[in-house]
Amino acid sequence: MKGIIGLLNTLGIDAALLSLTGHGDAYLTEGIPLKVTRLESFKKVTYPMWQQEIVKAYQAVRTAAGDSLPLFLVGYSLGGLLSCDLMISRPDIKIDKMVLLAPALIPRGLKLSFFKLLSPFSRTIIPSRSPASYRANRGTPLAAYQSLFQAVDHFHKNLNSKLNIPTLIFMDKWDELVSYKKTKSFIVDKNLTQWQLQVIKNNKNSVNQGFRHLIVDSLAVGTQNWELVEHSLTTHLKNH
Repeated sequence: MKGIIGLLNTLGIDAALLSLTGHGDAYLTEGIPLKVTRLESFKKVTYPMWQQEIVKAYQAVRTAAGDSLPLFLVGYSLGGLLSCDLMISRPDIKIDKMVLLAPALIPRGLKLSFFKLLSPFSRTIIPSRSPASYRANRGTPLAAYQSLFQAVDHFHKNLNSKLNIPTLIFMDKWDELVSYKKTKSFIVDKNLTQWQLQVIKNNKNSVNQGFRHLIVDSLAVGTQNWELVEHSLTTHLKNH
């Protein structure tokens, strides 16, 4: 998320980075490699754990910002889903604007019921397709997929009008993990009139190794696409 953070900082916006369980550098243990301790934490993750982490992060940022400063929320993939889930889950949460990059609101393929069947194998790792330089781990445990789909299930069952705040979404139409077509229909069907969906054509950049879901920085999407992201995000957040 360094590319996004740098852009926010150039706009005069302070940014706090939340690393959910299974991500980031919060697993340093003397004598044990970071990649080992981080992956072990990922194997034990639950949806309530992620919920608690994002609520705690919100409370810390809200305290720092006070009541006078606007609060913006930026989320990529799982972070985008949990951001939206946060908005609808608690009446005390107030976000002024959101920016979502390939949010996992409607994942492609399997459903929660499938991962419930595999719960005895929750520590099993599914290898990552993401380029090595972007990976937090060599793969994703089934426990994390189950937690993801629990979040998706909770989000859709508890959806309410509070979600309709100024929101800018970036997606590639051929995203491998999240359905662009269903996300677009979701915005219309749920009458999210303040949501804007912007297409990123992430198909000509060798750095992302053909992985179109990866749209977090200029290396992943290419200079031209990133300039589009910068312009649209700046316009979206500055007009407040």
